[in-house]
Amino acid sequence: MSSFLRSAAARSSSSPPMPARSTGFEERPMLEPLFGLFVALALGAYLVVTLLRPERF
Repeated sequence: MSSFLRSAAARSSSSPPMPARSTGFEERPMLEPLFGLFVALALGAYLVVTLLRPERF
């Protein structure tokens, strides 16, 4: 079993490193979670208002 691990480690170290892919989100990594938080808070506020004053909707 240890020879298998040594041969797997040798194969993985001999392969060239993969280039990093650019996803376009490196500049603003917190943009998506902040947008999701804003949508969740807006939806929660809307639901609370509709529960308290259903005649307005």
